[in-house]
Amino acid sequence: MNVQLVELERTHVVAPASWFGKTVDDVDFYARYRWGTLVVVLDNQVAMVEQIGGALDGVCTFKELCRWAANKGIIITDMR
Repeated sequence: MNVQLVELERTHVVAPASWFGKTVDDVDFYARYRWGTLVVVLDNQVAMVEQIGGALDGVCTFKELCRWAANKGIIITDMR
């Protein structure tokens, strides 16, 4: 699955890491890394839930988010 983002805003600088955005197809994008779990939501539908780190983990970069999602077949591209 390819996700091409035209809008993206990081809502927290520290834990939990989270982003809101829009795709080129005007689909809502949301991603959050909290308690070691990465969640990616597209158009209010959960596209991915994956335990990545430990229970106290919640900080990641957008680059890490993209790499972890790609490992599960979700290719996220920042088109801004």
